[in-house]
Amino acid sequence: MHREEMAVIEGTVSRVFQATQNDKGVWKPIKIAVSLSDGSHVDCIAFPKRDYESKEYYDPLVFDNWVKGLNLATLEGESVTVIGVLSNNSYSGNAEMKDINSFKLGGNAGAPRKAEAPRQTNGAMPPAIDENQMRIMRQSTLHYASILIAPLAKDFEYPQLMVEKTIDVAGKLLEYVITGEMPFQLEQAETVVSEEPEEEIFGVLEAGE
Repeated sequence: MHREEMAVIEGTVSRVFQATQNDKGVWKPIKIAVSLSDGSHVDCIAFPKRDYESKEYYDPLVFDNWVKGLNLATLEGESVTVIGVLSNNSYSGNAEMKDINSFKLGGNAGAPRKAEAPRQTNGAMPPAIDENQMRIMRQSTLHYASILIAPLAKDFEYPQLMVEKTIDVAGKLLEYVITGEMPFQLEQAETVVSEEPEEEIFGVLEAGE
């Protein structure tokens, strides 16, 4: 694979490498090797985040949202389905997946396939998303996410936190556009019931007449 493209892989986790720090203080990323049915594997990469201004790593380390909730110690042997940008590492030649939008347990081992857009009732969509389409989709979802986050700008203590939240929201929007599935569960609104007895309410109304 010579260019980056959004893809879906389904396979089995064969190795998990935790983030490690070298003698220069630089952290190497988390690397999750996913074995595919053809005997090949794809390395899913998650780099530790740094503070935007100081360029220092957060303490404790902070990773992309897809890493949260994963128990890396027990992940080996699990079947997974991953959506992200697939490319070849120019140094090692290994297939890598970065900018991961979704990492879910469950799936069948198979060769990587291009991410398909959700079906529409008013017409057929192209079977795959090319590089140009992917760039447009990223720009659009990031734009919409920035509009959603803008009213909350004053609530963020640091600009970096607002940037990370905007990217997080954009990732969820992009995941929905690609898969057609909600990236989270909507909470059902609860009906608000007045705690005041009905008799007292009517009594106040009558007294005020």
